[in-house]
Amino acid sequence: MDTNVAFANGTQDLQIKGSVGPASGNIEHDGDVHVAGDVDDLYEVSATGNVTVDGVIGAAQVRCGKDLVTGGGFVGKSKGSCIVGGNVRAKHISNATVEASGNVVADTMVWESIVRCGGNLTVENGPVAASTATVAGCVDCRSLGLRSQAPTLLEVGINEFLRRVAVRSMPQIQTLRKKLAQLREAIASAEHFAKVLTPKARELAMEQLFEADELQAELDRQMDLIRAAAKTFSVTESPGITVGEMVHPGVTVRVLHYEAVTACSFSGPLRIQLGHVGNVAQIVLLDIKGQSCTPLQSHRWDDPVMGPLERLLAAT
Repeated sequence: MDTNVAFANGTQDLQIKGSVGPASGNIEHDGDVHVAGDVDDLYEVSATGNVTVDGVIGAAQVRCGKDLVTGGGFVGKSKGSCIVGGNVRAKHISNATVEASGNVVADTMVWESIVRCGGNLTVENGPVAASTATVAGCVDCRSLGLRSQAPTLLEVGINEFLRRVAVRSMPQIQTLRKKLAQLREAIASAEHFAKVLTPKARELAMEQLFEADELQAELDRQMDLIRAAAKTFSVTESPGITVGEMVHPGVTVRVLHYEAVTACSFSGPLRIQLGHVGNVAQIVLLDIKGQSCTPLQSHRWDDPVMGPLERLLAAT
């Protein structure tokens, strides 16, 4: 082991005294990892526990089973990514992809990045800009978008991890349902003509009954799995976006099943959420101080994955 790599006294916590780079090589550890320096471009850190990086995470790959903290932030150069089983805390997130099962908190900005989290996204002192964020809970930032109208997309009330489960499971479930319906139809026809069936036809009908039972059992198993995933990856009941200072034009906002694009600037503090104008559901901007409400031109948006999943779960 390199002299810059050591275990903490009396623990299985791995201590990297400098940076993860040529001297240390890639790091893979069952436990916590503490990097005193940076994670250099093209290097990897993988840990089952927490990962703490005192410096900067560059165009690197970081995976951890629990929380990730980086004092210097992410400078991903459009190649870096972090996959985290818990929460993320960073100085900033720039040109990187960050996925976390829990919350993501950045001190200064989320810039030209992709963020997906199963909790809330918070940027304490800066913008979410030129980025795409899919957040199961709420977003809180100082500003949203850019004057240049560089594309910025925020999806709130949508869990990307459930979306991925659905992408894998829904085709299988639909195939099983289709095969089962065809078998049930064949079985019903055989039962109708049971008196005139030949011995061979009766044998085929019995095989179809067994096959239908097997398909039903597999369908029930798949449905139990996706119900469990929907329960695990639940979303905030009232998702929304709180902006302290400014919302710029050209920001696309999706809240649950509705989408709107900001056509002009709005000064904060305000909250963007799903509301009603009369009996019509719309995305609205609530002036937090003045309590005024400005509806955005909204339209129904049906997620091609989550929409069918929700209808399937509602029908069963």
